[in-house]
Amino acid sequence: MQYLKPANYSTTNSYADVPNSTIDTIYEPGKGEKLISAQISEVGAVNGITVKVVASNDDATYVDITGCDQNGTTLGAADVTLAASGEKVIVIAPTTAMAAFRFYKLQAKSTIGGDAGTLASSIAAK
Repeated sequence: MQYLKPANYSTTNSYADVPNSTIDTIYEPGKGEKLISAQISEVGAVNGITVKVVASNDDATYVDITGCDQNGTTLGAADVTLAASGEKVIVIAPTTAMAAFRFYKLQAKSTIGGDAGTLASSIAAK
């Protein structure tokens, strides 16, 4: 199992990679049967943020991935919006409809342009 806890990240107006959030699953057993989970929270208590999990096989071209929340409810979109002080768990479970990817990482942005939020996050692969 891999577990990363990036430093808190201050968002900008457009999606940007959350530094140190990329997981390389090449050495994980059961390639193609990974469970990716990301715990995200807005800790600035002032502005909302929007977060998504993206995936790639070459660490250059990434696609959005839609997952479930901590209750198993499918999220309607890859984007997860958190209000100030909000938190959520995103789970990416293996399905027959989802291709097996090697790399997974978080991207985040401010929900309202010009109003930066602060993301606290962790991401794990098992």
